Amino acid sequence: MKQNDTLRAVWRVTWRLLAICLVVTALTALVFEITKGPIEQGERTRKENAIRLIFSELDSFTEDKSFSGEGVNAVYEVKDADGKLLGLCVDYTGNSDYGGEMNMMVGVSPAGKVIGLQVISHSETFMDRYLDGDGCYTGVELPRGSDVSAGATLSYNGLRNAIEAIEKLFGGAV
Repeated sequence: MKQNDTLRAVWRVTWRLLAICLVVTALTALVFEITKGPIEQGERTRKENAIRLIFSELDSFTEDKSFSGEGVNAVYEVKDADGKLLGLCVDYTGNSDYGGEMNMMVGVSPAGKVIGLQVISHSETFMDRYLDGDGCYTGVELPRGSDVSAGATLSYNGLRNAIEAIEKLFGGAV
C-alpha cells in the first residue's frame, strides 16, 4: 500500500511540474510575439541611423542583394536626392581577437574604399576608446588607426580586420 501512495505522490508532482512548464512556455511565446515587432523596428532604426551617420547627404537607401561574403549580413546602396550613388553601406559582423562578436555598418565609397565605420554592437572591453560619441570608428582614414598605443590592440584588430575584409570584397570599385 505504501508503494502505491509513493507512486501517486510522484505522479501528482510530475503533473504539477508539467502544468507549470506548459504555462511558462505559453507565457514566453506570448512575450516573444508581443516584443518581436518592436525589437525588429528598433534594429532597423539603429541600422538606418548608422547609415545616416556615415552618409550625411543621403536621401534614400535600398538593399542590394547582389553582394555576399563572409560576415556580410546586407548591403545597401546609398543615394542622394538626385539619385546619384553616394556609395554602399555594408551591414557586417566580424570577430575581434578577443573573440567578441562585433556588428558594424561600414560605408564604402564608389571607388571601393572604406570611408566610415559605425559600430552597432560589440562585447569588447576596450572598444569604446576607438569610437567617437556616435559610435563611429575614428581611425578609418589612418593607416594604423586612431590609437594603437593604448595596449588594447586586440580590440583594434577587429575593426581593422573588418575594413580589410570589406575593401577586399569590393576589390577597389563599387
